[in-house]
Amino acid sequence: MTAPSQSRTLAAIALVGLLMLATHRLFRRDPPPAHVHFPRPQGLLPDGQIEINLADTLAWQTIKGVGSSRAKLVVRRRERRGYFESPENLCEIRGIDSIYEAKPEKFVVLDSVLKVFKDSLGDPKPYRPHKPKRKKESPAAAENFAEKNEAPRPLKKTVPVPVAALDLNTANEAELEALPGIGEVLSARIVKFRNLLGGFYAVEQLREVYGLRDEHYQKCARHLVVKTPPFRKIPVNSASASTLKKHPYFKTFADSMIASRPLTPEKMRALMKKDYQRAEAYIDWR
Repeated sequence: MTAPSQSRTLAAIALVGLLMLATHRLFRRDPPPAHVHFPRPQGLLPDGQIEINLADTLAWQTIKGVGSSRAKLVVRRRERRGYFESPENLCEIRGIDSIYEAKPEKFVVLDSVLKVFKDSLGDPKPYRPHKPKRKKESPAAAENFAEKNEAPRPLKKTVPVPVAALDLNTANEAELEALPGIGEVLSARIVKFRNLLGGFYAVEQLREVYGLRDEHYQKCARHLVVKTPPFRKIPVNSASASTLKKHPYFKTFADSMIASRPLTPEKMRALMKKDYQRAEAYIDWR
């Protein structure tokens, strides 16, 4: 084959290739774009208002001035309280109060939602303002201060303010939380243990509360008394097994107690041994 004929053949092949490439691009169909699903804010009403008991962090961030950190703060405060009774409760939250006062019409509490929360959770927990912890000055900083300035003045001895003794069987969580050594968690555990027992007959029973260490007990015990007797006793000869198993002192012996009926003090003492003494105050022999 001569050189001119080879050139014409290569040119023809190149032309065919270009035509095929152009045809492919002309009739090529690109795949449809993938659908991206964005989460929808919860509690956001059609008119731009938010139901503050249902709103999540995304819904809160639709309000001008509420960023991610404030949205998380208000949701945490709602979970701690249980629920908001009215939009005015937002005035308790620093940073949200000014936003609420500027546009109060943006925040609502629907009666139907509020009824569901009240039926399921009861009354909300009372508001307790946060008290920031005071920073302790390091010993090195105190020494530098003494070197640069005059000798520090002697500290005045402070006289502790006496706290009125609380009745352990009537005190609520807020009153218990105010005692030295007792915080929010321990006060809730004390009330729960009191309800399971049916009331305390001695302050020393606090030692049985889970998580209450001896140092906590020593701090709070001198501010507590038991003025009223236990408010509930267990009829050990007629109570069901489930009732006996709910009581902290009888749950271990519930099945044996039912099998040994009718129960007498002698039978109970032999059955419970050393535990009988602490459980005796909760026994109804009827």
